[in-house]
Amino acid sequence: MHDGGRIGDGFTNEKLDCAVRAYAIAYEMPYSDAHDLFEKMGRQSRHRTSWDIYNKLGMWFTNASISLKEFIKNFPEGTFYVCKRGHAFVVKNGVAFDAEAVSGRVKIKKYFRVK
Repeated sequence: MHDGGRIGDGFTNEKLDCAVRAYAIAYEMPYSDAHDLFEKMGRQSRHRTSWDIYNKLGMWFTNASISLKEFIKNFPEGTFYVCKRGHAFVVKNGVAFDAEAVSGRVKIKKYFRVK
């Protein structure tokens, strides 16, 4: 499990920030930097991230309907910012990174390959 550095950077009251945590993990940056970036793009603290913000960040997602287990089988290498219904996390070289345990049965709805 991985919180993207949220607690370590002092954001103990933040919530609904899975997009920020995932971005920090995917781009290997401090949570505070990712939080500032998302804020500059229009995200309000303690609120969900809109798809408009992803577009402003240049993240164009591929639609999918695949289990995490199958996704990892199809994409064993690389870093992916993935979304299931209402939640974002990262898959890096076949390992899921999220603040909570992620089941292999989770259905991925969209993904973006991080360069």
